[in-house]
Amino acid sequence: MTRRLFPASPGVQVHASTLLPLPGRGVLVSWFAGPHEGHPDTAIRVLRRADGQDIIVDLFPGDAQPHWNPVLTWGPDGAVWLFFKRGHRIDEWTTWVAVSPDEGRTWREPFELVPGDRSGGRGPVRQAPVHVGSTWLAAGSVEEWTTPRWDCFVDLSTDDGDSWRQVRIPLDHAATEGAGCIQPWVVPGTETALVMLARSTAGAVFRSVTDDPAVWPELRPTALPNNNSGIAVVDLPGGALACVHNDAAGDWGARSRLVVSRSDDDGLTWRQVAVLENGTPGGADGAPTAAGATGIVTTGDGEYSYPSAVLVDDELWITYSWQRRSIALARLPIDELG
Repeated sequence: MTRRLFPASPGVQVHASTLLPLPGRGVLVSWFAGPHEGHPDTAIRVLRRADGQDIIVDLFPGDAQPHWNPVLTWGPDGAVWLFFKRGHRIDEWTTWVAVSPDEGRTWREPFELVPGDRSGGRGPVRQAPVHVGSTWLAAGSVEEWTTPRWDCFVDLSTDDGDSWRQVRIPLDHAATEGAGCIQPWVVPGTETALVMLARSTAGAVFRSVTDDPAVWPELRPTALPNNNSGIAVVDLPGGALACVHNDAAGDWGARSRLVVSRSDDDGLTWRQVAVLENGTPGGADGAPTAAGATGIVTTGDGEYSYPSAVLVDDELWITYSWQRRSIALARLPIDELG
């Protein structure tokens, strides 16, 4: 495994990275950066690494609203699309899209993904949209903090992202400990067309499978532990799934160990196959000290979390938050995930 860190400036926290491979093994990496989650000066930062150069830009500074959770992808027009959330409270997020026609060198002014929608954010929240036949599927979620109640959805577009239809994913809240599930990932399955895996407050990753992207059964817990922190899921050659996650359980649990687990049965059962970060011996465990509608409170000490992952040739490329001081990029050969 190889790893590279992209440090932040002193006093700046960085989090929620996303990555997009470029031709020639270049890469775009984006994250949000600012004094802390929910601070008005928190902005989207984009790093372009290509042709032996690193170029870092902050997008749309001075907006006076926090920016959150960027998601990079290739748009239907062949340009780079960057989705991000905007708003002081998570339950009041709106989703915006910035487009780069030149692989991240320059960016156009953003537009709202679903104009006027105030449901708490539409479109993708962590994973890049995926193509299911002629449909563009964006996995998202909403967080109601007053109750609290969290739910997953998919947004479906059949017109290259011009319009979106939201489909909520059922969850038995009465039988689920805590607020619920958020930040789902959707990947191809072997027994069914699509597998959804989601973060939860109930100590485990939750799962749903379907052959129809517009109809999903209830999310149910798996044996894969979850600490109410983000995961990343990739389908491997041959049909296996790889999940990058913290291996702790519990609501707002430790974020100190970051590992890769493998499933050969569409996410029903899992085994750990790699360790990216083993924590800080004798140090902090990275768990948040408080959480609310304006984000979590944390020093970041001992935290290795919030992965994003893609396959590039014969490697799994993973970005993640490194104690909120840096974004790490790890490259792991997929033959080490057997």
